[in-house]
Amino acid sequence: MKQWCIIGQAGRPEKENGPKGAPFARGAQGFASLSVPASPGFKNVFPFYARLFFVSTAMMKKVCMLGASAVGKTSLVKRFVEGIFSERYLTTVGVKIDKKRVSIGKRTVDLVIWDLNGEDRFQKLSMSYMRGAAGYLLVVDGTRGETFDTAMVLHHKVRAVLGETPFVMVFNKADLAQEWAFTDEDMRLHEARGWTILKTSAKTGMGVEEAFLQLSSRLIDH
Repeated sequence: MKQWCIIGQAGRPEKENGPKGAPFARGAQGFASLSVPASPGFKNVFPFYARLFFVSTAMMKKVCMLGASAVGKTSLVKRFVEGIFSERYLTTVGVKIDKKRVSIGKRTVDLVIWDLNGEDRFQKLSMSYMRGAAGYLLVVDGTRGETFDTAMVLHHKVRAVLGETPFVMVFNKADLAQEWAFTDEDMRLHEARGWTILKTSAKTGMGVEEAFLQLSSRLIDH
Protein backbone atom coordinates (compact mmCIF):
# COMPACT_ATOMS: atom_id res chain seq x y z
CA MET A 1 0.00 0.00 0.00
CA LYS A 2 1.36 3.41 -0.96
CA GLN A 3 1.24 6.23 1.56
CA TRP A 4 0.46 9.72 0.31
CA CYS A 5 0.65 13.01 2.19
CA ILE A 6 -1.22 16.18 1.29
CA ILE A 7 0.74 19.20 2.48
CA GLY A 8 -0.55 22.76 2.45
CA GLN A 9 -2.32 25.55 4.24
CA ALA A 10 -5.10 27.86 3.17
CA GLY A 11 -3.85 31.19 1.89
CA ARG A 12 -0.18 30.18 2.13
CA PRO A 13 2.21 30.05 -0.84
CA GLU A 14 3.31 26.59 -2.05
CA LYS A 15 6.95 27.25 -1.32
CA GLU A 16 6.11 27.70 2.35
CA ASN A 17 4.20 24.45 2.54
CA GLY A 18 6.65 22.01 0.97
CA PRO A 19 7.73 18.68 2.49
CA LYS A 20 10.93 20.03 4.03
CA GLY A 21 10.90 19.43 7.74
CA ALA A 22 7.57 17.55 7.68
CA PRO A 23 8.17 14.42 9.79
CA PHE A 24 4.69 13.04 9.08
CA ALA A 25 5.63 12.65 5.41
CA ARG A 26 8.36 10.11 6.08
CA GLY A 27 7.77 6.90 4.20
CA ALA A 28 5.41 8.51 1.71
CA GLN A 29 5.72 7.52 -1.95
CA GLY A 30 4.57 10.98 -2.94
CA PHE A 31 3.06 14.15 -1.69
CA ALA A 32 0.82 16.92 -3.01
CA SER A 33 1.69 20.50 -2.17
CA LEU A 34 -1.43 22.63 -2.37
CA SER A 35 -1.87 26.38 -2.53
CA VAL A 36 -5.45 27.11 -1.47
CA PRO A 37 -6.95 30.63 -1.33
CA ALA A 38 -8.06 31.62 2.20
CA SER A 39 -11.82 31.27 2.55
CA PRO A 40 -14.30 31.39 5.42
CA GLY A 41 -16.46 28.80 3.72
CA PHE A 42 -15.69 25.41 2.19
CA LYS A 43 -17.68 26.23 -0.97
CA ASN A 44 -15.13 28.90 -1.89
CA VAL A 45 -12.09 26.66 -1.49
CA PHE A 46 -12.37 25.34 -5.04
CA PRO A 47 -11.06 25.98 -7.58
CA PHE A 48 -7.63 25.76 -5.97
CA TYR A 49 -4.15 25.67 -7.39
CA ALA A 50 -2.28 22.42 -6.86
CA ARG A 51 1.01 20.96 -7.87
CA LEU A 52 1.81 17.30 -7.38
CA PHE A 53 5.37 16.19 -6.67
CA PHE A 54 6.31 12.56 -7.08
CA VAL A 55 8.93 10.96 -4.85
CA SER A 56 10.77 8.14 -6.63
CA THR A 57 9.68 4.70 -5.52
CA ALA A 58 12.76 3.02 -7.03
CA MET A 59 14.92 1.06 -4.65
CA MET A 60 18.64 1.83 -4.83
CA LYS A 61 21.03 -1.13 -4.71
CA LYS A 62 24.81 -1.13 -4.72
CA VAL A 63 26.32 -3.99 -6.72
CA CYS A 64 30.00 -4.77 -7.27
CA MET A 65 31.87 -6.23 -10.21
CA LEU A 66 34.34 -8.85 -8.99
CA GLY A 67 36.92 -10.88 -10.88
CA ALA A 68 40.56 -11.15 -11.91
CA SER A 69 42.32 -8.61 -14.10
CA ALA A 70 41.26 -8.41 -17.75
CA VAL A 71 38.17 -10.62 -17.44
CA GLY A 72 36.04 -7.84 -18.95
CA LYS A 73 34.31 -6.28 -15.93
CA THR A 74 34.58 -2.72 -17.22
CA SER A 75 33.51 -3.78 -20.71
CA LEU A 76 30.43 -5.50 -19.31
CA VAL A 77 29.46 -2.36 -17.40
CA LYS A 78 29.96 -0.13 -20.44
CA ARG A 79 27.91 -2.47 -22.61
CA PHE A 80 25.09 -2.54 -20.03
CA VAL A 81 25.07 1.15 -19.10
CA GLU A 82 26.10 2.82 -22.36
CA GLY A 83 25.48 0.09 -24.94
CA ILE A 84 29.03 0.33 -26.31
CA PHE A 85 32.13 -1.82 -26.54
CA SER A 86 35.75 -0.82 -27.06
CA GLU A 87 38.67 -3.05 -28.00
CA ARG A 88 40.93 -0.69 -26.10
CA TYR A 89 41.90 -2.17 -22.74
CA LEU A 90 42.29 0.12 -19.74
CA THR A 91 42.99 -1.24 -16.27
CA THR A 92 40.60 0.08 -13.65
CA VAL A 93 42.45 1.85 -10.86
CA GLY A 94 40.60 1.74 -7.55
CA VAL A 95 36.91 1.87 -8.37
CA LYS A 96 34.67 3.33 -11.08
CA ILE A 97 31.00 3.93 -10.29
CA ASP A 98 28.12 3.91 -12.77
CA LYS A 99 24.35 3.94 -12.35
CA LYS A 100 21.45 2.51 -14.32
CA ARG A 101 17.73 2.12 -13.64
CA VAL A 102 16.09 -1.20 -14.49
CA SER A 103 12.52 -2.47 -14.26
CA ILE A 104 11.69 -5.91 -12.90
CA GLY A 105 7.99 -6.52 -13.32
CA LYS A 106 6.31 -3.63 -11.50
CA ARG A 107 9.39 -2.86 -9.44
CA THR A 108 12.10 -0.35 -10.31
CA VAL A 109 15.71 -0.69 -9.19
CA ASP A 110 18.47 1.91 -9.40
CA LEU A 111 21.66 -0.10 -9.72
CA VAL A 112 24.76 1.67 -8.44
CA ILE A 113 27.50 -0.38 -10.07
CA TRP A 114 30.95 -0.40 -8.50
CA ASP A 115 33.54 -1.60 -10.99
CA LEU A 116 36.41 -2.68 -8.76
CA ASN A 117 40.02 -2.96 -9.86
CA GLY A 118 40.81 -6.50 -10.99
CA GLU A 119 43.55 -8.09 -8.98
CA ASP A 120 44.74 -11.66 -8.98
CA ARG A 121 45.55 -11.37 -5.30
CA PHE A 122 42.48 -10.65 -3.22
CA GLN A 123 44.40 -8.88 -0.46
CA LYS A 124 45.00 -6.03 -2.91
CA LEU A 125 41.25 -5.48 -3.13
CA SER A 126 40.14 -3.24 -0.31
CA MET A 127 37.14 -4.75 1.45
CA SER A 128 35.97 -1.23 2.22
CA TYR A 129 34.70 -1.11 -1.38
CA MET A 130 32.31 -3.95 -0.58
CA ARG A 131 30.71 -2.19 2.36
CA GLY A 132 26.98 -1.76 1.79
CA ALA A 133 26.89 -3.99 -1.31
CA ALA A 134 23.56 -5.71 -1.87
CA GLY A 135 24.96 -8.12 -4.45
CA TYR A 136 27.71 -8.72 -6.95
CA LEU A 137 28.51 -9.98 -10.42
CA LEU A 138 31.30 -12.57 -10.33
CA VAL A 139 33.12 -12.43 -13.66
CA VAL A 140 35.21 -15.24 -15.16
CA ASP A 141 37.13 -15.04 -18.42
CA GLY A 142 35.83 -18.03 -20.37
CA THR A 143 39.13 -18.32 -22.24
CA ARG A 144 41.31 -18.48 -19.10
CA GLY A 145 40.64 -21.29 -16.66
CA GLU A 146 42.69 -19.75 -13.87
CA THR A 147 40.30 -16.79 -13.62
CA PHE A 148 37.66 -19.15 -12.24
CA ASP A 149 39.97 -19.97 -9.32
CA THR A 150 40.40 -16.24 -8.64
CA ALA A 151 36.64 -15.75 -8.80
CA MET A 152 36.12 -18.52 -6.25
CA VAL A 153 38.66 -16.99 -3.86
CA LEU A 154 36.87 -13.64 -4.17
CA HIS A 155 33.49 -15.28 -3.70
CA HIS A 156 34.47 -17.02 -0.46
CA LYS A 157 36.21 -13.94 0.92
CA VAL A 158 33.21 -11.74 0.23
CA ARG A 159 30.84 -14.30 1.76
CA ALA A 160 32.97 -14.31 4.89
CA VAL A 161 32.42 -10.55 5.21
CA LEU A 162 28.90 -10.00 3.80
CA GLY A 163 27.31 -13.35 4.50
CA GLU A 164 24.79 -14.87 2.10
CA THR A 165 24.61 -12.19 -0.57
CA PRO A 166 22.90 -12.45 -3.99
CA PHE A 167 25.29 -12.88 -6.90
CA VAL A 168 25.40 -14.01 -10.51
CA MET A 169 28.44 -15.70 -12.05
CA VAL A 170 29.16 -14.89 -15.68
CA PHE A 171 31.63 -16.55 -18.03
CA ASN A 172 32.58 -13.65 -20.26
CA LYS A 173 34.08 -13.47 -23.77
CA ALA A 174 31.66 -16.02 -25.21
CA ASP A 175 32.42 -14.59 -28.66
CA LEU A 176 35.85 -16.29 -28.48
CA ALA A 177 34.39 -19.77 -28.92
CA GLN A 178 37.56 -21.30 -30.34
CA GLU A 179 39.50 -20.29 -27.23
CA TRP A 180 36.84 -21.40 -24.75
CA ALA A 181 38.32 -23.18 -21.72
CA PHE A 182 35.15 -24.57 -20.09
CA THR A 183 32.79 -27.40 -21.02
CA ASP A 184 29.01 -27.40 -20.73
CA GLU A 185 29.44 -29.96 -17.98
CA ASP A 186 31.54 -27.45 -16.01
CA MET A 187 28.68 -24.96 -16.25
CA ARG A 188 26.07 -27.52 -15.17
CA LEU A 189 28.13 -28.49 -12.11
CA HIS A 190 28.04 -24.91 -10.86
CA GLU A 191 24.34 -24.54 -11.67
CA ALA A 192 23.74 -27.66 -9.57
CA ARG A 193 24.87 -25.63 -6.56
CA GLY A 194 21.88 -23.38 -7.10
CA TRP A 195 23.99 -20.63 -8.66
CA THR A 196 22.87 -18.49 -11.57
CA ILE A 197 25.45 -19.10 -14.33
CA LEU A 198 25.43 -17.23 -17.64
CA LYS A 199 27.63 -16.89 -20.70
CA THR A 200 28.22 -13.30 -21.72
CA SER A 201 30.01 -11.30 -24.38
CA ALA A 202 30.64 -7.62 -23.78
CA LYS A 203 31.64 -7.40 -27.44
CA THR A 204 28.38 -8.70 -28.94
CA GLY A 205 26.13 -7.90 -25.98
CA MET A 206 25.15 -11.55 -25.53
CA GLY A 207 23.74 -12.23 -22.08
CA VAL A 208 24.90 -8.89 -20.61
CA GLU A 209 21.52 -7.31 -19.89
CA GLU A 210 20.17 -10.67 -18.76
CA ALA A 211 22.98 -10.98 -16.20
CA PHE A 212 22.21 -7.61 -14.60
CA LEU A 213 18.46 -8.21 -14.71
CA GLN A 214 18.87 -11.62 -13.10
CA LEU A 215 20.94 -10.04 -10.34
CA SER A 216 18.39 -7.25 -9.91
CA SER A 217 15.60 -9.81 -9.58
CA ARG A 218 17.52 -11.62 -6.86
CA LEU A 219 18.13 -8.34 -5.03
CA ILE A 220 14.37 -7.69 -4.94
CA ASP A 221 13.62 -11.18 -3.66
CA HIS A 222 16.43 -11.21 -1.09
